[in-house]
Amino acid sequence: MNKNNISASAGTVIFIGALLFFSSFPVSSQVITNDGAAIKIIPGTFINSKDAVNNAGVLSNDGNFNLSGSYTSTGNTTGNGIYSLGGSWTTNTGGIFVPGSSTVIFNGSDDQLITRWRDI
Repeated sequence: MNKNNISASAGTVIFIGALLFFSSFPVSSQVITNDGAAIKIIPGTFINSKDAVNNAGVLSNDGNFNLSGSYTSTGNTTGNGIYSLGGSWTTNTGGIFVPGSSTVIFNGSDDQLITRWRDI
């Protein structure tokens, strides 16, 4: 795993909170890419990155997911956590956002968009 990119592929389950518990350094990345894993961010966990792309699989956020850039998803996004974005949020065809009691904060200095792409 490159320290600038965090990737997950099909069949992988990542418990990011456990990684932080056993780690002596903060987890941060330039781009987080999920290609089919079940990623769970547990309460009290802070994830910081530039952009995140959820191509497939599930991103379940019950912690704090902070992006200085954009979030793009074709997979499922769920949870009751906080999403802070400096860029835009795009959900592509097949992507589902189940917000629960989540809070989404758009804190960028430029215009930010919420976009839903779908096949017609």
